[in-house]
Amino acid sequence: MTNSLIIGQGITGSVLAWSLHWEGKTIHVFDRGWHVTASRIAAGLVTPFTGRRLSKAGDFDESQTVAKEFYRRVEKETGASLFKEEPAVRYFQDDIERDFFLKERYEINRSEIELINGAKGGAIGFRMLGAARLRVSTFLEVTRSFFAEKGRFHQVELDPTKDIEVSESGVQLPKLGLVGQEIYFCQGYQPEENPWFPRIPDAPARGEILRLDIPGRTASEVVHRGFWLARATDQREDSSAKEYLLGATYDRDNLDQKETQSGRDELLRGLKEITNESYRVIGHYSAIRAGMKTRRPIMARHPKYPHVAIMNGMGSKASLMAPITAQRLLNLMALKPETKGQETRVTGTKAISLTKLAHSIVQRAVRTGDTVVDATAGNGHDTVFLAACTGPSGHVHAIDIQQEAIQSTRSRLEIESVEHVTLHQDDHSKVLKSLLASSEVVGAIMFNLGYLPGGNKQRTTSAATTTEAIAAGVSLLRAGGVMTVIAYRGHAGGQEEARAVADWSENNKAPSWTTEVIPGAADNEESPVLYVFRKKQ
Repeated sequence: MTNSLIIGQGITGSVLAWSLHWEGKTIHVFDRGWHVTASRIAAGLVTPFTGRRLSKAGDFDESQTVAKEFYRRVEKETGASLFKEEPAVRYFQDDIERDFFLKERYEINRSEIELINGAKGGAIGFRMLGAARLRVSTFLEVTRSFFAEKGRFHQVELDPTKDIEVSESGVQLPKLGLVGQEIYFCQGYQPEENPWFPRIPDAPARGEILRLDIPGRTASEVVHRGFWLARATDQREDSSAKEYLLGATYDRDNLDQKETQSGRDELLRGLKEITNESYRVIGHYSAIRAGMKTRRPIMARHPKYPHVAIMNGMGSKASLMAPITAQRLLNLMALKPETKGQETRVTGTKAISLTKLAHSIVQRAVRTGDTVVDATAGNGHDTVFLAACTGPSGHVHAIDIQQEAIQSTRSRLEIESVEHVTLHQDDHSKVLKSLLASSEVVGAIMFNLGYLPGGNKQRTTSAATTTEAIAAGVSLLRAGGVMTVIAYRGHAGGQEEARAVADWSENNKAPSWTTEVIPGAADNEESPVLYVFRKKQ
């Protein structure tokens, strides 16, 4: 089993620890044990519409689906109640914001919101039906307990410069006498710069939060109006106090982590815009959010040591973004760098090998004995790969409409002495529909769209039959199964087919599966793109 070392047990480190644990790795988590950090005072809000423009991030739905599935799995293993889907209220701050929302946002999002009208009529805000909340303190506690019971949680302060020794073969912590095959830095913002990943995060911001006792308050919904007011989720069930969190200020200049009177005053002025109920301040906290200038999380491998990685920059969205970011980081870590200078940041612009990435994703999902499908057999490379994943007790269906491709695949199978494969010279949509009609269940399906390598470039897969095949394929997958689709956009018809796959995935979202889109190169519209469909456990 791989020994994986994680530095930092905030939301990010905790999510990554579970993700690696589920991959069968031995996890050791190291944390300073500070009582006040951005994670430990976080309210765990998952808010669909944010900012002055009340916009919804394009990947919000996908991120929330992954987050929900992730936290439900932790709940199942620990017995704790962690993730709750509950509407949240957003009040308009002024007439300009209201008019903009009603004109630009309401119609296209009306199925996800519910307008709130004032006593005199007219909208004064809206209810976000897709909001949710993570009980952060409970999540951190159960994670710490889970790994501590296994002797794999260590409360210790490590200096990345002095206490961590990295070689080409692994990582050592001489101070603790521990050795690991890989190490992940998940520390959020730190006063001392990490020498392995300098200048990350590159846009930290200090935030202050108040804890209030509001005895007369009966509303339980999270309320947003400039600031937010949310019921504290860590108070005792038998407590007579009604405790709430009020947050948060935003300061990029002062990063000393001290509470300020000006911050307290700013928050209490904001509270008056939310409620006029009597309150008592019972806590005041300040911590630094680990934000990035791109406003996107960062996951990266070290350019020299690919077994050294970082996951950081969540800002205020760690509860939502950490699960999908961890998933993407593990996909990245599964790739083996082959050349010096290979791009190792998912957020970079150099191309990554989508074929290798698809193989690593499928390999982790397929079980020995599974039935799997190569929906575009081509020259048989994926067919042989899938056969190795299932073992002789499994079965592979390899499909291609071209006789030349079937003959090439058959020859490759004979050379590799692979026998547990059925070849289908037919349209992949017809074969997949036939398998579905026969109640077949499969562990993985792979598509490589476009033309036969080395064959006639004018004979390609088509958008119409590909989307029909994908629709049947998603239904064929067993729980935990995966379907990868690589669309090549550089040939005639490639852009159209890639758009068709994108449109199908966008228009056919369902609670039973998730979709991830991974471009080969972010700055090249003709580069391949990988679509990953995962059936939920």
